[in-house]
Amino acid sequence: MHHPIRIAEDFAMLDQLSDGRVNFGVGRGMSPSEYAIFGSSYDTAQARLGEALEIIVKGWSGETLDWQGEHYQYRGFTVRPRPRQLPHPPIYMTANRELDHFQMIGRRGYHLLTLPWIFTNELQRPKIEAYLDALRGAGHAVEDREVFVMYPTYVGITDDEARADARDRWHRWRQFVLEEQALEPGTERYAQLFEHLSYEAMVRDSRAVFGSPETCVRHLARIRDVVKPTHVGLTFHFAGLAQKKVLASMERFARFVRPALRTSA
Repeated sequence: MHHPIRIAEDFAMLDQLSDGRVNFGVGRGMSPSEYAIFGSSYDTAQARLGEALEIIVKGWSGETLDWQGEHYQYRGFTVRPRPRQLPHPPIYMTANRELDHFQMIGRRGYHLLTLPWIFTNELQRPKIEAYLDALRGAGHAVEDREVFVMYPTYVGITDDEARADARDRWHRWRQFVLEEQALEPGTERYAQLFEHLSYEAMVRDSRAVFGSPETCVRHLARIRDVVKPTHVGLTFHFAGLAQKKVLASMERFARFVRPALRTSA
């Protein structure tokens, strides 16, 4: 949905303005409807993304850009300015479903972004292993790469309070996901995903960090031991959850969950 040369120039400028503090994240996105709105093809999105990222990285090198690809063609073009960070800002790329996407990210030496809550923690770990194997196979240092995962989070005073505060909001978010995937109510796939993304299933599988501080510590310890990420991002605000509740949840996380995780590490 974005032009690679425009992206290369925008983020190079941002890296200069921020004194080299940009982390560059890129992904295809999850919503075919968004592609339709912008008049772009979701079916070819992954192939175009890979090619566009090659153009962006080469553009950041400062070299004159000659590119004759499947989706983009340029001759004699130079991206200005160059990024502050050389050879370029750290690159994070998303993969969730297809194993070859994990492997491609590893071969290119990029950091990995993935959302285990879409599937399960147990299913996502072998894909992460494939990414790590691809890193090693391409000669990249595994210890220099990040595996960044993200989970919806609500820390209540008790499990019951967390459920009362967050369940309806989470199910509103579930409805958004189902609509974005263009799934029809009454179909088998809709019913499967409807159940898979229920509050109860998310809590059961530790695909959401929902519950009392003690329960949230157990969720995150399970994520740490099963998924083995280097970094965990937590989405405290989702689907119109009241700001007062969001801030209270964040405070409970900072006061009770994080210190307990450090103790149990």
